[in-house]
Amino acid sequence: MKLYLQNYKPADLFRHLVELDKYFLRENIVQEIYSEEGMFQVTNNKIYKLNVTDKPAVHLSNDFIVDTSTILMTESYQIPTNHIAIMTTQYIYQCKSGIQLVVEGTFTKNKSTNTKYLEYEPNNFYFNVQTEKDDLGVFLSIIK
Repeated sequence: MKLYLQNYKPADLFRHLVELDKYFLRENIVQEIYSEEGMFQVTNNKIYKLNVTDKPAVHLSNDFIVDTSTILMTESYQIPTNHIAIMTTQYIYQCKSGIQLVVEGTFTKNKSTNTKYLEYEPNNFYFNVQTEKDDLGVFLSIIK
């Protein structure tokens, strides 16, 4: 499930990305496609149609929102002609307990191979957790 931190702007994460690097797991480049036929995603040269089962968000406190919605990814072989595509780069960080921090964003210019975060603008972030009680202390101590 995804756990969102309220009242924290994704852009504020930028100054902490280098500190988070010691927990860096992987980078994903995802092309998000939106059309009248639905949402699609291109990852690792494969096309997936996204079928979302939306569930109401639960406010745990003034600080956290839990989203238990699920996304079923079905392999597809065609993208609708009329669509909007957005390239998103995800940086995924993981601590020893297995909790992941996922930072999503875009590059304002072509990605520089020399500097990982140069021209990167985070626009979303969340924690992948198993339960609402997972300890986020490692990541919260860095980003707060």
